[in-house]
Amino acid sequence: MTDNTVHTNPHYSRDGSSVYFIANPDGIANAYRYEIHNKDFYRVTNIVTGITGLSELSPTMSLAENTEKMVFTAFSNTEYNIYSMSKEQLVGKKWEPDTDAYWTHTAVMPVFADAEAEKEKLTVIRRSEPGLVSGTGFSLSDYDPQLRLLAVSQSSIGISVDRYGTGIGGGVNLLFCDILGNHLVGGTAMINGTWKDIGGQVFYQNRKHRINWGGVAGHISYRSGRMASSLTTVEVDGQKVQARELELLLQRVYVDRIVANSEYPLSMNRRFEGGIGFTRMSYDYELRRQLISLGGYVLERETKDLESPDPLNFVHANLGYVGDYSYFGFTSPMRGRRFHFEVEPTIGSLQYMYVLADYRQYLFLNPVTFAFRFMHHGRYLKDAEDERLNPMFLGYKTWVRGYSLGSIEMSECTDTRDPEECPEFDRLIGSRIGVVNFEFRIPIFGNEQFGLVNFRYLPADLVAFFDGGVAWTKNSDPVLKIKKRSAERIPVFSTGLAFRFNILGMLVAQVYYAYPFQRPEKGAHFGFVIAPGW
Repeated sequence: MTDNTVHTNPHYSRDGSSVYFIANPDGIANAYRYEIHNKDFYRVTNIVTGITGLSELSPTMSLAENTEKMVFTAFSNTEYNIYSMSKEQLVGKKWEPDTDAYWTHTAVMPVFADAEAEKEKLTVIRRSEPGLVSGTGFSLSDYDPQLRLLAVSQSSIGISVDRYGTGIGGGVNLLFCDILGNHLVGGTAMINGTWKDIGGQVFYQNRKHRINWGGVAGHISYRSGRMASSLTTVEVDGQKVQARELELLLQRVYVDRIVANSEYPLSMNRRFEGGIGFTRMSYDYELRRQLISLGGYVLERETKDLESPDPLNFVHANLGYVGDYSYFGFTSPMRGRRFHFEVEPTIGSLQYMYVLADYRQYLFLNPVTFAFRFMHHGRYLKDAEDERLNPMFLGYKTWVRGYSLGSIEMSECTDTRDPEECPEFDRLIGSRIGVVNFEFRIPIFGNEQFGLVNFRYLPADLVAFFDGGVAWTKNSDPVLKIKKRSAERIPVFSTGLAFRFNILGMLVAQVYYAYPFQRPEKGAHFGFVIAPGW
């Protein structure tokens, strides 16, 4: 190599016999291999535009430890792209530093232009003097961390109409960043129901030093509901008839919070995180009442606001340990593992401790993935069961499919002595939640490297899943029985198929067909959710 050549990104081969690196002996950065025992150089790539990053010394190449698969970045068609080469393609062609052999095009992968165009570009590159700006024409200035839009995700909007009225739902996430990634600013806006259900938050994170720090401020609205049904007698046109009275109690919990947080990375995969903050919780109770004749006609409908509890004020601190060794595919992680363990004691109007344990494992058997997750959310200590705290709901579509809030009807409820009870719904609510998930993921559409069908315009996975979960409280322990029909707080399970797809890299959506075992009256049904795979 010449004295002016830049050498970067060295990586040993798995057996230690070779070193791969990026060098530019001809003025164009490409990948080379140095064979240690024979002391020979081999040119692995021959890309006219070069293997480049944002700056001259930016990391541009990486080598997989187990498979020796190389990935690198190159500039093509006005943008940076990531390319890969298998171990067999990394042999290269022998290169002699003291000859002009390296000017010959010996690419082992497709180049970005035809041969004639490459020769013209190469001639221009070798004549480097024309067009260069004099060094005295440049000025120096301090770095200005201007923020620019980095990503937009989970953007959606929808309208629903049912017998209780019209609702609107949707949301959007925005992320801004400076060019070095030292400063992150993000925002989220969402609505789920009516104008009372509008919420959002903003955050800032400073990543200039090893200890990252930042803050979050937001207003979030959580809505839950409880329905009661009873028979009554009403007067219609002077005649007394029997009717069913339905009462839907909607409880909204508004959470206004401001939090200061920090992260201490132990490595690229693990970190400690902690924070301290103040939260105010206020409430809104709304009663929606309907009288329906036994023939199915709506006789009376009313909506009224109820008296709500006093707001609560908390001071809280959290400490967590987070790890992420996973590799993300087109719609969900495909290899590795992830975990998140956290505790958060809270004092103030109430005293309790929030606990989170979340472990996920992804077993990759090319091209399929077997994934499983074990997760627990729970509140413990003195005031964990206080009715003013927002209850946890097990039936989220990203936890246990087939038990979503709006899909459960009164006709499914098991009769009990208390007309306000509905065991099929009540067993999904508690102060403590346990979830287990198993998925078998098959990449139907993808690219040549990952996917059964090379169709990059709509990457998609076919997923076979089994979901399970249980919710309980301090005063109501779960009954660990496997039954389809029961008035007890038993676990719930579902199984089915899902089609998860990536829409233009902006969002991941999922259409699923789930059979919920503990809802025999409902049976198998379709569902839809916008969320990447866990």
